[in-house]
Amino acid sequence: MMYNNKYKNDNIILAISPAILILYINKNNWIYLSNVMLSSYLYWSGKNIITDFYDRFCATITLIRYNYLGIKKYGFKFLPLPIGIIFFYNKSCNNSKNNERQIVNHLIFRTLGVFSVYVVDYK
Repeated sequence: MMYNNKYKNDNIILAISPAILILYINKNNWIYLSNVMLSSYLYWSGKNIITDFYDRFCATITLIRYNYLGIKKYGFKFLPLPIGIIFFYNKSCNNSKNNERQIVNHLIFRTLGVFSVYVVDYK
C-alpha cells in the first residue's frame, strides 16, 4: 500500500484537527475520543501500515458506537448523519487512492463525526 505524502500541509491540518474533540470529552466517552485523537495524530504525522490500521480501527469503533447510540436515541431521524459520514469518507478514500487532495472531503467527514458526538452526548 502506498501512502501519499504529497500534500504535507494537509497532513498537518488533518493530524491536529481532531483536537476539537477535547471540547466534548466527558467521563462516558473519554476512552473513545482520546483514542481517535491519538490515532489520527499518529497516522497523519507519520503514515505507515500500523498507524493506518490503528486509525481506522479507533475511528470505526467510535463511529459505530455513536451512530448506534444516535439511532437508538433519535430513531430514523438520525440516519442521514451516518449516511453522510460514509459518503464523505468514501470520497476521501477515493481521492487518496487517486493521489488527489482529500482534505475537503475528510474535514466534512470529521465534522459530521464530531456533530454526531455532540448530538448524542449533549442534546
